[in-house]
This record gives sequence, structure tokens and C-alpha cells, in this order.
Amino acid sequence: MTTTRPSSRPRRAARPAAYAAVVQALEARTLEIQLAHFKIPPEQRGRLFYALEMVGEMGELLNGCKKYLRTTLTDRRAAHVRDHIPDEAADTLIAAMLLKLAARDPRVARPRRPAARQIQPGNARWLHAQLSALAGTVVPLYRAEVRGSHGRPARFSLALYTRLIAVLLRVAAFFSFDLAAATHTKLTTIVKKVAAGYYD
Repeated sequence: MTTTRPSSRPRRAARPAAYAAVVQALEARTLEIQLAHFKIPPEQRGRLFYALEMVGEMGELLNGCKKYLRTTLTDRRAAHVRDHIPDEAADTLIAAMLLKLAARDPRVARPRRPAARQIQPGNARWLHAQLSALAGTVVPLYRAEVRGSHGRPARFSLALYTRLIAVLLRVAAFFSFDLAAATHTKLTTIVKKVAAGYYD
């Protein structure tokens, strides 16, 4: 009779689950809202417009993070984490999804959720690294659209889009909010604002 000794090697953490189905559902809802409420197909508004919108929304997200890092007042920090930062992260993702939809790219993005051991909540330097990675992803996407607008449109970069979502997931984990839930909430808010005449 043989006995099996327990392995002395530590178990590897399971790989983060693919976020593909979540992204597909968000893209589908974003397109549905765009067509039903704005009545403008994303390709008609144009890739360059959404690329610019994406950069602008990312700037709002970075500004919210700056305010979070700047203040030492607990209630103000809580307000940024509760209201502003999730909202701007959702806006950044929505603009990126509209850019992909405007490019008519049917490919599936497969970003991965960060493992818990990768997240360093409370570490400002780690947050800066994620925000830098976000800017380093969004700017090349915008640059490619600008260059493509002068001639033959560039192929949409699924790799950069996937990386953008992965970085947003890390930012969301830092602030302990669910990116998909924040995005669904923002899409619902957009529908209400369109109905009230806030958008042209």
C-alpha cells in the first residue's frame, strides 16, 4: 500500500477568470442604447469622435484620482470613491466600447480580472502605475485614429482595448468597486438624461 505525501509546493492561485462575457454584454447594451436613444449608429458619429471622448473621460478619471490623493478629509475621499471615480471609469469604458463599435470590430476582448495578490489598496505609488498604464494605452488608441483619419483607417487595436479594460479593472479593484456594475449604472443614467433632454 502506498501513501501520497502532501506536496510541499504552495498551490498556485487560479488564473483570473476571463471577463469576455461581461464585456460582450456591456458592448451589446451600449450599442442598444446608442441606437434606441441617440438614434445614431456609432460609425456615423465616427471613430475619431469616440477616440477623443475616450481620452477626455480618461482625463476626468485621472482628475478624480488626483483629488482623492490630494485630500486628507475622510468624507471627501469617500465621496470621490463612491461617486466620481466609478462614474468616470465607466465613462472611459463606454467611450472605448463606442470606439470599437464605430470600427465595426466584431472580435471579442478577453481581459482578465486582477488576482487579489496583484492589488495594493492604499498604495499611492501602485495607483500611479495603473493610471500611467491607462494613459499609455488610451493615447496610442487615439493617435492611431488620428493617423487613420488622414487616409485609410487603421485596424482597431483589440490588444490595446483589452489592455485598457484590464487596467480599469485594476483601478476598480484599488477603489473596491465593480467596473461592470458602475458601467451599467452609468448607462442607465445616460438613458434618463437623454429622455430629459440633457444630450443633443
